[in-house]
Amino acid sequence: MSNVVITDSGLGGLSVVAPLVEKIGNSSLHPHKIIFVNALPDTHHGYNTMPDTETKINMFNRVLYGIEKQFKPDMIAIACNTLSAIADRTSFARSHDRKLMNIIDLAIRYGRQRVFDLTGIHNKYVVFATETTIDNHSYEQRLKTIGVASSDIISVPCPGLASQIELNYRSTDTDSLVKKCVSKASQNLHSVKKPVYVILGCTHYGYVADLFTAEFNRLGINNTIFVNPNHYMVEEICQRLSINPAKQTEQRKGLVSVHIYSRCKILPEEITSVSKLIEPISKQTADALRNYELRPNLF
Repeated sequence: MSNVVITDSGLGGLSVVAPLVEKIGNSSLHPHKIIFVNALPDTHHGYNTMPDTETKINMFNRVLYGIEKQFKPDMIAIACNTLSAIADRTSFARSHDRKLMNIIDLAIRYGRQRVFDLTGIHNKYVVFATETTIDNHSYEQRLKTIGVASSDIISVPCPGLASQIELNYRSTDTDSLVKKCVSKASQNLHSVKKPVYVILGCTHYGYVADLFTAEFNRLGINNTIFVNPNHYMVEEICQRLSINPAKQTEQRKGLVSVHIYSRCKILPEEITSVSKLIEPISKQTADALRNYELRPNLF
């Protein structure tokens, strides 16, 4: 049995878990255990509110060692851009590098292979992400290594958006925050005729990709090409588990189990909001969220 842990500083990573559970359940002849670990240390205080980068690194290092101790996983997929931005600076990463999968690295690798036209001069790359991801220049540095000029990268932090999506993905507050983020990005795009690659650099943002698309269109910016790294992580995990969703067999739901753990209490409104988003994809994952295990000694 393969033992895969997916972790995120919140519930955005369940947008990876849900399609993964379905693909495995439909395609695998071997049992797999999918574990989701909420890396949030406190219900009301996330990584983006921590005082400095060193505090974030130390906390996530504790999370990774806690995961290793409690679950002994074959693979740890960091389905969180905020945590991926600091993961390589943890002592755990230095000693367990082959076990870790980083969503930012996947975004750039798959984007380069399948989406980005790197021969196009002055194509634009818009990165929507949390403050931590932007402040660490995580996407900017990686885009530059594949030949993108700094002047063609527009990095837009979206404070509070991930939390608001968890609370109510269809609230006026969520819609307002998306519009505010797109407005910031659009200031340099109205005269651009070349492709604009829009990277949803937070796993939560995939839940409201339609809001981002609608706002760009409302502003008359119709040359956008969206990149959702969540899809790439699902595909990469399937590849590593030797699962081919294209060769679907009769559904065998007993071959995949999903378990969700959190050190802190997940708010009822967060469970309601996110379960509505993932249930159409995977009822099994939505049920696991509603019945998550609160484990104070998780890390």
